Amino acid sequence: MCVIQTKNLTKEFKGFKAVDNLNLTIPNGEISGFLGPNGSGKTTTIRMLLGLAEKTSGDIKLFNKSLKTHKSEILSNVGALVDSPSFYEHLSGFENLKIMQLVHNCDDTKIQEVLSIVELTEAANKKVKDYSLGMKQRLGIAIALMNDPKLLILDEPTNGLDPNGIKKMRELLIMLSQRKRISIVVSSHNLFEIENMCNYVCLINKGTLLYQGELKSLLNKYAQHNVFFNTSDNTTAKNILKDYNTNIRGDKLNVNTQLSEIPKINKILVTNNMDVFEITHEKTSLEDIFLKLTEKKEPKKNV
Repeated sequence: MCVIQTKNLTKEFKGFKAVDNLNLTIPNGEISGFLGPNGSGKTTTIRMLLGLAEKTSGDIKLFNKSLKTHKSEILSNVGALVDSPSFYEHLSGFENLKIMQLVHNCDDTKIQEVLSIVELTEAANKKVKDYSLGMKQRLGIAIALMNDPKLLILDEPTNGLDPNGIKKMRELLIMLSQRKRISIVVSSHNLFEIENMCNYVCLINKGTLLYQGELKSLLNKYAQHNVFFNTSDNTTAKNILKDYNTNIRGDKLNVNTQLSEIPKINKILVTNNMDVFEITHEKTSLEDIFLKLTEKKEPKKNV
């Protein structure tokens, strides 16, 4: 089952297509990454998914229901954190959540539950103006959880956080997905974090879809590995491997290839009387692939 589907989703601003015939299929029950350079149309897409911006054309379905005809029902099951969360800074975290409790008409115990989930119980009575950025981001998640959502849509939830704050946010999202069974869509520039918590990714640029599917498949499709051979004579080894993309780096021979080629290369070297003392490799990261797919495309203005 898909939690989000779009068909030919398009958004134009005075003739400029910020989102261009976008066909997203995002699975239920996972943390999915929504990626793209600045100005790629991510935030515009998210705003349309949440009913905060009108689409120019196309269709949007959440929970297999049309957003156009079931908007209230759908959004009652969605929590969101878009841009920087807004709070009543002069009020405490608890008081901000109390307001949301009245909005959603939920039980008193819900406030304590969400405070515990985001680890803000001890800071509940502290004024939000005295919260750190990480605490504010987690309070934003707490507010998004007040209606017991089946889907969380988060736009740059780690933006501006220090490494410890980013780690806490990652752990929180993984916990919500695994224990609460909440589907989560995360838009983020932090590709290392996406790689560490998402199984599924959608990559867009200039409002168009470049890739969507399992992260593992994306890595396998585009990944090349820098494999390093420490041999008895790297210059001779380089000549032997003339059919491969090779270069000498320091005291090692670098071969850019797939991991599956390592046994074959090693056998070629050994049968040509080369001593191989060590084999190591560097894996292509999601960031490397992201740059490869988007580097030739000039980003548009932020929308």
